[in-house]
Amino acid sequence: MRVRHRIAKTAALTVLALILFAVALPIAAAGETAALPRQTRGYSQAFQGLPGAWGDDPLGTAGCPDRLATTGCLVTAFACVLEYYGLEVELPASGGRISGSDPGALNAWLKENDGFGHCTSDAFGNCCLEWSHLPSELVLHTYYNVSETGMDAQATARIARALEQGKPVLAGVHWGVPCGADPNRSEDCHWIVITAQAHGTTVILDTYNPDFSSPYAVRTTLERGVHGSYVIDRYVVVEAPELIPASTSVVVSLAPGSGISPGSPTQLVVQTSDVAIESELFLTAVDPRGVSWTLAPDSAAADGRWIRATTPTGWHVEPHDVRVWSVPLPTGIDAAEWTWNAWLSDPVLPGIPLAQGTQGRVVAAVSSPVSALGILAAIALFAATVTLMILVLNKTP
Repeated sequence: MRVRHRIAKTAALTVLALILFAVALPIAAAGETAALPRQTRGYSQAFQGLPGAWGDDPLGTAGCPDRLATTGCLVTAFACVLEYYGLEVELPASGGRISGSDPGALNAWLKENDGFGHCTSDAFGNCCLEWSHLPSELVLHTYYNVSETGMDAQATARIARALEQGKPVLAGVHWGVPCGADPNRSEDCHWIVITAQAHGTTVILDTYNPDFSSPYAVRTTLERGVHGSYVIDRYVVVEAPELIPASTSVVVSLAPGSGISPGSPTQLVVQTSDVAIESELFLTAVDPRGVSWTLAPDSAAADGRWIRATTPTGWHVEPHDVRVWSVPLPTGIDAAEWTWNAWLSDPVLPGIPLAQGTQGRVVAAVSSPVSALGILAAIALFAATVTLMILVLNKTP
C-alpha cells in the first residue's frame, strides 16, 4: 500500500509540474514582439493655425460647443484607423465630392451621417460619438481592462493577438482621478491607438500633440503619454474585413558587377517600401567564418563602410513610399558565401524590427513565438517543481 501511495503522489505532483510548465509557456511568449505590419504617424486632434488644420473645427451637431482640439481625441483615434486601413470618407463639396481620412474629414462626415448624439455630460448639443454610425467597413470588438495599475493578462494577450493579425487597437485611458476638470469622470479620459507591444512596453499613437503646428500624433509608449502614465480602461479591436492594409517591407538583393570573378556581385541593393514613420535602417552581414559585420556611417565615404562589429549601427530614414539603396560590398570577397541582412527599427522600440530582409547562403532563422529567455524561465519553473516533488517524496513515509 505504501508503494501505491508513493506512486499516486508521484503521478499527482508530476501532473502539477506539467501544468505549471504549460502555464509558464504563454508567460514566456508574452515578452515577444507583436506589432502592426505597418506603423503609421497617425493624427493629432490639436493641429491648428495652418492651412487645412482641423483643430478649431466644431465637434458634433445641434450647437455642441466643443472643438476637435479640446475633446476630439476619440474621433481622431478613429481617423488614425481609417488612415491605417487606407479608407477615406467622401464629403459633398462645391462642384463635386471630396474625400479624406483625417480628423477634420471624419468629423464632417459624421455630422452628415448622424454620427453624434446627446450624452448626459453634454450641457447642450450633440457632442458624443455614435459608434454605430461609423463607416460601415469598420467592425468593432470592445473589451475592458480590469487592472487598476497596468494591463491584466487577458488584455495583454488579446491586444497582442490583434496586433499580430494586423488589427489596430483603440484604448480609452486615464492617468489620474478625476479626468481633467470633470470631477465625476475617472475612465476613458483620453483615447489613443496601440500599434505595438514588446517586452512589456506598449507603443501608442497619442492623439494629442502639444505641437499645434504638427498634424501628426505623438509616437510614444503607454507609460510616457503626453498627459502622463496611462492606464487602459476600455479597449477596442478594430478590423476591416474587406480592406488589406499596406505592410512595410524590406527586400535585399545582390547586384552583379566586376567582382573577384566575372559577374560576381559588387553591390548590396536594399529596397524599402511603405515606411510611414521615421525609422532606423540597419545593414549587417555574416561572413563564412561566422564573423559579424555592419555598415557604419562614415563621413569619409558617402555610402558608409563595412566594419567588424557585433553591435550594428543604424541609419536614419525618413517616411517614404519606396526607396532603393545601392551599397558597395567589401572588396575581395565572394558575396554569395556571405549572409546579408537589412531591417528597419522603430526608434520607440530600439532593436525591434519593423520589417527585415535576408539574402545569402545561410537562411536567417525565424524567431519563435516563445523567447529563449522565456523558455529558460519556464524550464526553471518546471525544474523547481520537480525538486519540490522529490523533497516531498523523500519526507513521505
